Amino acid sequence: MKKTILGLGVVLVSTALLGGQSAFAAVAGSTPSPATAQTPVTATFAAPTTTPNPLPPTPSVPHGPSGNLGIAYTPAPMSFSGTLTTGAMSLTEASATPAHVGVKDTSFDTKGWDLTAQLAWTGSAVAGAEIKATSGTVQENINDGITAFNPATDLVALPASLSGSLASTTALTIGTAAPVNTLVAADGGVYTGTYDVELSSITLDIPSGGAVSAGTYNGNINWDLSVHP
Repeated sequence: MKKTILGLGVVLVSTALLGGQSAFAAVAGSTPSPATAQTPVTATFAAPTTTPNPLPPTPSVPHGPSGNLGIAYTPAPMSFSGTLTTGAMSLTEASATPAHVGVKDTSFDTKGWDLTAQLAWTGSAVAGAEIKATSGTVQENINDGITAFNPATDLVALPASLSGSLASTTALTIGTAAPVNTLVAADGGVYTGTYDVELSSITLDIPSGGAVSAGTYNGNINWDLSVHP
């Protein structure tokens, strides 16, 4: 009987000790203050100071931008000829080959811009004349500026990051009344290359040949690149 009582006493003491440990655990610890902190991080990036001017598709006139933003190239001189009639006329450009216009923007900036075109006669004007063309999809010219231009490999699709940022006017009409957009870069894209548009099916359209005197007329397509405010 004494052994039984002693065994029960040991069990009771052990339980009391465990209870004491649980009570101590419940009150240990406190709320940290401060519980959060910050370490400032700064990252600074500069646009490249020199970038190559890609060679253009032929025939084109390169303009060799000296900085990160500029007109890269424009179409070669265009020529139209035909026999006058009294009605509306549409003359196909003599070379009958596509032309290209390109804008270099390696600023790594998100500021957009517009490339416009306007027809201007240097002497007598061809009454009501307009140059019309079909513009292709905007592509990137990745030529290295040294290797001969290869249209099969040097004109590539825009990167996914610029999807929807660059657009061309599909049915382009260049007249004397006002400049028209040919290539537009929207604010928000990060521009890092040279962007190209192909102009095909180029014609000189005249509303009435009966209002035009026979002879040779000279003029220019004036291209203008302006950055968004």
